[in-house]
Amino acid sequence: SVPVTSIDESDGAKTDDAVTMTVAISAAGYRVTGSSETLAPEGLEELKVTLPRTSKPPKDAPKGSKLNELDFPKLTEALFRVKRKYPKSESVIIVPEPTILYDEVVQTMDACRERQQREGVTIKKDLLFGKVVVSTTIQ
Repeated sequence: SVPVTSIDESDGAKTDDAVTMTVAISAAGYRVTGSSETLAPEGLEELKVTLPRTSKPPKDAPKGSKLNELDFPKLTEALFRVKRKYPKSESVIIVPEPTILYDEVVQTMDACRERQQREGVTIKKDLLFGKVVVSTTIQ
């Protein structure tokens, strides 16, 4: 008999669970939460993250704007950790407050979609959440 080659499952994820992430954008910053039909409440609690705005104003902020820049890199890293743990996850819902600028919503969408890392002269891209939905809260 010939030995059979097996694939080491430690390289891939061992879970079929998927989460849908929600990123709320406010004047204070980001509030990130997750939902899932298969995870226990304790597992979802681990996904919650609050990311305050940075201490610097946005590059193209209108005069008199009192909001500092959102922390896009920290959002991307938080979502990257979720994607590594639950690789079958594809969807993120962005919920901006009415006062949030359009450009901040677009940059948030980009931060949710992929992670870019420079490795020498090349840039490695990791797909995060390809299905991005923008929603609103009911008032």
